[in-house]
Amino acid sequence: MVYSLTIMVTTKKLEGSKVEIEAEVGAEDFNLFFQQAVLEAREALELPGFRKGMVPEKMVIEKIGEDHLLQDAAELAVREHWPHIIDEAGVEPIGYPAVQLTKVARGNPLGFKIIVSVLETVTLPDYKAIAKKVFSAKEEVAASDEEVEKAMTALKERYKAQEGNPNAQPLPADEELKKVVADNIQHEKASKAQDKKRVEVLKEIGKETTIALPEVLVTSGLEKMEQELKASLADMGLDWTHYLGHIKKTEEDLKKDWHPQAEERARYGILLREIARSEKLAPSPEMLEKRADEILRSFTEEERAQTSRDRLIEYMYGKVQHEMVFDLLEKQAKSEDNTVTS
Repeated sequence: MVYSLTIMVTTKKLEGSKVEIEAEVGAEDFNLFFQQAVLEAREALELPGFRKGMVPEKMVIEKIGEDHLLQDAAELAVREHWPHIIDEAGVEPIGYPAVQLTKVARGNPLGFKIIVSVLETVTLPDYKAIAKKVFSAKEEVAASDEEVEKAMTALKERYKAQEGNPNAQPLPADEELKKVVADNIQHEKASKAQDKKRVEVLKEIGKETTIALPEVLVTSGLEKMEQELKASLADMGLDWTHYLGHIKKTEEDLKKDWHPQAEERARYGILLREIARSEKLAPSPEMLEKRADEILRSFTEEERAQTSRDRLIEYMYGKVQHEMVFDLLEKQAKSEDNTVTS
């Protein structure tokens, strides 16, 4: 259903990266939402002598109650007009808005206030120069003889423990095994060094960037950290309540401990998002579909049945976009190094 946008919007900035948006939907427009609320209520209402969905409007209003239907109509109006409201207010909301109805009566305009957290303007420094300085620094990632010998000994002991298992794969000859182990260690070291430099890049960019951090982002980060820990414990067969008892902490204690890390994660997320916006980096639907397929293939049938593909793609968007930012910064640093060398 399409509605005329008979709506007025005013905006007031509040402390803590929040804004208050005051809006009013015209009486004629709001009446259409009331009629929709009545229709939706009628579809589910059953009364003696009437088929489902065929109860007269007057009886629907009497049975459900006009006040209840007005509340439903108000929710429909806010939901429908939300994109227009934030566009008129010129804000980028984060998280869920808190809505307070200020005027709701049949035959009158609908008045309401919305308080929502927003992401304020972020001015980035010369992030490419900062990234070049960090990524250009050389770091030793070769596997030492001691590391290789230690890893080979562990592999041989593990293989020996599986003797008699018909499915056990034979170990390669020592020289070949040594090369494989050395390559694996070097690859792992290079991966860790890359992760370390990526964090260092964000830290250095963050030092030169002022960010008004909405608390809703920190709260969301804390919830995600809790979910990650719970999932990790579940994979190990450990109970969440028993874990808390073992470390002698409550959930509130953990979140207090995690708060600085959650703030850091939120700042890094904002920096990556702003760089992606500046560079116009956005994953294509095909890229996200491919990545989602790769993840789902690694799941069991039961896990796939419990996973929402749309939610997975939504989650992957930010992750893939962050990778695109780092790829751009790393390639740019390498290309400039090659230009200087040549």
